Formats: sequence, structure tokens, C-alpha cells
Amino acid sequence: MTCDAVIIIRRGQVVASSTLSGLTDKAGGQVIVVVESESPMDTEPIKKLSGVVRLESEPAPSGNRLRVVLDGRKGLTTHISALAIKQGWSLREVRHQKRSLEEMFVELVQEEEATV
Repeated sequence: MTCDAVIIIRRGQVVASSTLSGLTDKAGGQVIVVVESESPMDTEPIKKLSGVVRLESEPAPSGNRLRVVLDGRKGLTTHISALAIKQGWSLREVRHQKRSLEEMFVELVQEEEATV
């Protein structure tokens, strides 16, 4: 079951009230890219790419998985793929991942905290 609208309340005040797509727009233009490889990857070159907000590394069933949060600029996924070729990484997959409702909630609440 999917909801049609979402209301986010922080300390008794409505922080956001919208459809899921509207909430995604309000939460910002960040994009999540998941990169999977057969072998470990040196994350430093990815961290140095302009537009990388956050990088999380985790083991995958048969290799390594990176979750790269980007600021939403176009073409950053292509830069990550080009970097993989340059570094000689054996990639299994590069894909976009939708942000969860929880991630959007945290972003919106943190934005409100920063303005208070």
C-alpha cells in the first residue's frame, strides 16, 4: 500500500505537507548512486569528485558496494563510471537508487533545525 500524501511534523509544527514526488522535490536534488564491484575500490578518488556529498561503503555478497550521494548535478554518474575505467575497477553494477521516505524526513528536519 502506498500513500498519496505525506505530512512531516517536527516539534508540533508541520515541516512539509505534499505528495511523495513533491516531497522529493522539497527535500532537495540529491541523487544516490550505488556502485558494486568484484573487488575493493579505493574511495579517495570518488570523494574528490566535485558534487559528491557523502560516500558509504559496505560489503556485498561477492565484492564491495558503495553508496554515493551526489548533489544532483547532471553527468556525475558518467564521471564515476569513467573513474572506474581509469582505476581499473571491475564493476558489476552502477545504478540510481531512490531515496527512502526516512532519508527525506531526516533531510527536511535537519534543514528546519538549521534555520531555527
